[in-house]
Order: sequence, then C-alpha cells, then structure tokens
Amino acid sequence: MKMKKLLTALAIVSVVILSGCKKDDFVGKVGVCPVVLSTVLTNGATEVPVKSIITVTFNTNMNPATITQSSFSIQGPSKVQGSILYDGTGPTLTFIPDKPLLYSTTYTGRVAASVKDFTGNALQKDYVWSFTTLDQYTLTVTSNPLTGGITTGGGAYDSGSTVTAGATANSGYAFSGWTEGGVVVSTDAGYVFKLTGNRTLVANFTENIKVYNIALSSNPLVGGATTGGGSYNAGTAVTVGATANSGYTFTSWTEGGAVVSTNSAYSFTISGDRTLVANFTINVFTIDLFSNPLAGGSTTGGGIFNYGSSVTIGATANAGYSFVNWTEGTTIISTNPGYTFTVTGHRNLVANFTENIKVYNITLSSNPTNGGTTAGGGSFNDGASVTVVATANAGYTFASWTEGTAIVSNNPGYTFIIGGNRNLVANFTENIKVYSVGVSSNPQAGGTTTGGGSYNEGTIITVRATTNSGYTFANWTEGTIIVSTNPGYSFTVTGHRNLVANFTENIKVHNVALSSDPPAGGTTTGGGSYNYGSSVSIQATASPGYYFSAWTDGPDVISTEASYTFTITGDRNLVANFRETIVVNTLTLSANPLAGGVVTGGGSFNSGTIVTVRAFANGGYNFTNWMDGGAIISTDATYAFTLSSNRNLVANFTKGTEINCIQLLAFPLDGGTTSGGGTYTPGTSVTIVATINPGYTFLSWTENGRVVSFTERYTFIMAQTRYLVANFIKGPGAPAAKKVSTRNQ
Repeated sequence: MKMKKLLTALAIVSVVILSGCKKDDFVGKVGVCPVVLSTVLTNGATEVPVKSIITVTFNTNMNPATITQSSFSIQGPSKVQGSILYDGTGPTLTFIPDKPLLYSTTYTGRVAASVKDFTGNALQKDYVWSFTTLDQYTLTVTSNPLTGGITTGGGAYDSGSTVTAGATANSGYAFSGWTEGGVVVSTDAGYVFKLTGNRTLVANFTENIKVYNIALSSNPLVGGATTGGGSYNAGTAVTVGATANSGYTFTSWTEGGAVVSTNSAYSFTISGDRTLVANFTINVFTIDLFSNPLAGGSTTGGGIFNYGSSVTIGATANAGYSFVNWTEGTTIISTNPGYTFTVTGHRNLVANFTENIKVYNITLSSNPTNGGTTAGGGSFNDGASVTVVATANAGYTFASWTEGTAIVSNNPGYTFIIGGNRNLVANFTENIKVYSVGVSSNPQAGGTTTGGGSYNEGTIITVRATTNSGYTFANWTEGTIIVSTNPGYSFTVTGHRNLVANFTENIKVHNVALSSDPPAGGTTTGGGSYNYGSSVSIQATASPGYYFSAWTDGPDVISTEASYTFTITGDRNLVANFRETIVVNTLTLSANPLAGGVVTGGGSFNSGTIVTVRAFANGGYNFTNWMDGGAIISTDATYAFTLSSNRNLVANFTKGTEINCIQLLAFPLDGGTTSGGGTYTPGTSVTIVATINPGYTFLSWTENGRVVSFTERYTFIMAQTRYLVANFIKGPGAPAAKKVSTRNQ
C-alpha cells in the first residue's frame, strides 16, 4: 500500500514538471513543441499567381481561438485582408485573400508566437516567411499601314501566359509578317508565344503588289563594292551589303545625304524606290622609326600616312658610327639609309648603326729564343677573337704565356678577345728524361692496380694493389723476381719498369636466406649455402589472392622478377614481397521516396576502403535512417563504414508531419539521468535508458501516472509523441517495489 501511494505521488509530480515549450507562459502542461512545418506558398517562392490561397501546416493541432487577424497576417504594401479558415481538427490553416494580390510584389507572412496548441504550448518565436508574385505584362498590337488590316490579342497578361496575336488583312492587302522593333519575329498571321515581358508587335501588310527599285553606289568608287540592289516587291525584306576594298573601311549607308545605317549589312522592308550610297574612308597607318643604338644616329620620315602613300625614310649616322641596315622585327628590309616604300599597314622600323672599329697590335716572342717558335701575332679589329700558338723545339717543352710578369695562359694555343695592344712571351723549359712504369694484375680478376704512368727520372713513386672480394694480395714481381710483399710499393724511378701485382683466390661458402612478406603471401625456393662466385637462382611463387611485387635486400629493391639469378659474393638475406590482390566493390545508393532527398558517396572503391555516405533531406522531408536489405544500419544522415563487399543502401525520408517526439524526465532530478529522447519516425524501434546515480535505486518508467516498465532499459515501437518519467528512490528497496508494481500491473 505504501508503494502504491508512492507511485501515485510520482505520477502527479511528473504531470506538474512536464511543462510546455514556453517556460514563461504555462506551468504544468504537457504537449509537443508547436512548430510550423511548412507553408504554401513556400518561403522564397517566386512567380506566385495573384489569385493564390495560402496555407500554414503545424506539427500538431492548434487552438483556433489563438489564431486571429492579429496573430496571423500577410503583409505587402499594406496588410492583406481575407478569411482565416481553421477549426482545430487538423494541423493546416487556410487563408483566402478577399481580392487578388498585387503583381510584382513581395509579401511577408507572419505567425505570431502567441499561437498555441490545445495544451497551451506556444510557438517559440514568430514564424516569418516571404514570397513574390508574378509580373504582369502588356501586349500592344498595331497595323502597318493602318489601312492594311486589323489586329487582335492586345491586352494585359500574367507573366508566362500563352498569347495569340492575330492579323487579318483588309481587301487589297496581304499580311507579310509580325515585326518588333523592325525585326521580323513571325510570318504567321496567328502568332503564338509565351509572354515574358512587355511587347509591341506590328502586323505588316503589303498592298497587292507594287515593285520598287534599289539603286546602289560606292563613295569613293575605289573604296569598295556593293551587293543587293535591284527590283523587289513592296514589303519585301531586303539586305544590301558593302564590302571595303583593301586600304579602305566602310563607314555608313546614306540616302539623300542622311545616314540610314552604320552596318555594312543593312536590312529593311522595301516600301518605295531607294537610292543608297555605301560610304568608305581610306585607312590611315602609323610609321614609327627607331635607332639602334640610340647614340648611333637619327631617323627622319616617320609619321601618319594614308593607305597606298609612297613614303621615304632616312637614317643619318652620328660621328664614330656607320649605318648598317633597316630592320623590321628580325627581318632586314633595306641596306640603304634612304628607304622608299608604299604604306599598307602600321610599321615599326629600326635603323641599325655600328661603331667604327679600332685596330690593335699583337707582338709575340719566345723565352729562351731557341726554345720554340710562335705564330698568330699581327693587327686585329677591336673585339676580334685571336688565337696565338707556341710550338716547342726539340728538347724543350712549352711552359706558359706571360705578359709582363703575369702568366696569362698555360696552353700552347691561347685564345682571347682583343681590346688593346698586347706583348706576349711564349716560355719554354728544357726537357728532363722520362721513364714509364707499367702495372698489371695476376690474375686480372684478383684485384686492381694504380700508380703506373710516365715519370721524370729521380721521382719517388708508390704503386698500389687493391684486392677484389674473394682474393688476397701475394706480392709484386718484376719478371720472375719478387720485389715487394707490400700492397703499397715505393721506389725511385731510374728507368723503365714492368711490375705485376699477384693475387690468390679465396674459397668461401656463403648462405642465402629466403623469406616471404607477408608469410601467407607465397613461398620461395633456392635458398641454401653456395661457394663464393657461384651463380644462384631463386624463385618466388604467390599464394591465391596475392601477387609477387619484388625481391628486397634490406630496404633495397633488387629485382621485380619472381625468378632472380645472381652471382654470390657474400651472405644474403632476401625477402620475396607479395601484395594482396585488390578487390573493387560497388556501393549503390538510392533515396526512398525519390522526392524525399538526395544521397552522395556511392561509386566503386577498393575493398577495405572507409566510405562516407551522406543523405540530404528536401524541403518538407526529414531523414529517417539508412537500410541495407531491409535492415536498419544507421540513423545518422552521415554514415561512415568499411566497404568489404558490394552493397545497396537506401536512405529513407519521411514527410515532416510524420516525426514524433519522445520527452524524458528523471524524478527526482538527482536520482539519475535519462537518454534516448528525441524525434522519431512512426514505426521506429526506440530504446530509452535510465542511469542510476549513487545512493538511489531505479523504480519504474511511468507515463501519465501509469507504470509502463520496471526495467532501466525500455524498448518500444514509436507510434505517437510520448512523455515518460524515470522514477528513482533513495537507498535499497526497489525489489519490493517491483513486486508490488508487478502485481498491480
């Protein structure tokens, strides 16, 4: 009995605590938070018909008494008067304006925060949206000539209306076409089109049937040619053309001195004889002149000239310079200072000058005089490239070229650019005896030798022997005599010598260790022990689902062939690397329903790739969940997973009106916490959880004072909005409470 009273008290407290959405308006009322789900017309809508009916849909039924002319309004240049139709039996309010809305006008709708549902819950804030009505355009139709016929179809129409302009010819006339601004838009007497702006159409009629002449001429005659002249029926659309000759530009068509067109192709409808003149002007071009270098000289004759003019330009060299030629770009066009040509276009001409050349002398001598001879001296232009040559006599060797006390070259052939007079001396030295020292290896594969060559008599030299892998140095021999057992042998050169470095082969055994990476990737053959220098062949065989990529020795790739042959010179630890064969999986995405939203992230991916798919709800819809083969796999619009097979995912959307709310409360508040509340689609499986704080025991879940579950984890199918209280009591005692409640239930 004590437990029953406790449950009743908890139920009463839960009703009091679960208040409406506006905390400052009502206390102790339970209800879903009222919101505006959608409007018709929608926010931002354009091209709205002026005779529209406006609706507002809430997420719950509202109290009609709170929906008034002050809490609901449509505002344009002034407030729109009309009838509000709403009786509270459904979530949709309808507003019918008393008269059509204004064209080309933006209206703002407002649902005030004072609007409430039947439990007294109010909107959190004013809901405001706007829309713009369509434009209205005018069609004006006239006849040309007025006596030619009558027209129908003129008037005011909504933007985008399909309109028919009609033309009926009077007796003695024939309809020729509709024009707008002088341009033919239709040759049908009944011209049908969509009106998207104000239009003024002229129905043209021709009298049966007059012929008129078009006479054409050119001014000046050499300026160009004309086409299109001749005889035409009255009302014919005629185009005359003017083509300028080379050196001329078309300017205008004139008739009796008056300009009638500036287009070379002039179109008009003929209604009488016409005499047209195509006027041309001669082209004018600029001749620009330049000097290279600027200090080299001056030019004359540049300026602006008519096409076909004969022009003479002149170049005058300054003191110390000479004229070379006229160039245009990289092309030489004349070597005469006075150059005459006919103007056919713009030109940039350069007068090129060269500085007058200075001459310098090169004097040569030998030191000592009997050491050798010289050649290449003489007189040369400033800037010339000069080569002097020194040739040693028998018993001498060339040493250097000197100028004064400075060495200027160590080459017998000395090349330089002359910039002044020069006095050069070729220096020679008397020759010293030279002997050759030959070195070789025995056997050749045993090692290498250095230090051989030609040396002056008395030079101390060192010859060296370096062993190859698998060999040991033995000694140096000359003929059959051992001259040294040191790899580095030093001696004074006193004559020709022929030295042999002797090596002995080392017989070694080396191991070849093989492994696979990864071990499951494949097998290897060919490992073992081999004599130094042996040819070894190893083989890698991939397991199913893998392929061979490379043999590696430490970090180095040594072969990409599964069969690898090499000569062994040391121990080796080789790894056969395998790679798993890449599998490509397809991810197919779809939206349910198609109008509910759009999905992204589908395509083809390597197996094992982490893929992210996203669902975006369209207006009026909410994302519900992702499903795969009928199973819900995620309720997050953004869902990431590892793709390991082909998959077909469906993003489910529901209309906004189908989302219900789960509101949770812990009582008392310090007894524990709750999780799992929120908005859900009807039919969804929902699990809510009560988490107990220290010092408390969970008692039950209640709804409107009625116990619905004795377990902390309560699962049910979403069918409507629910308000649930997790009840806790201090200390132990929950088991007894559960027994009593179970009997009551």
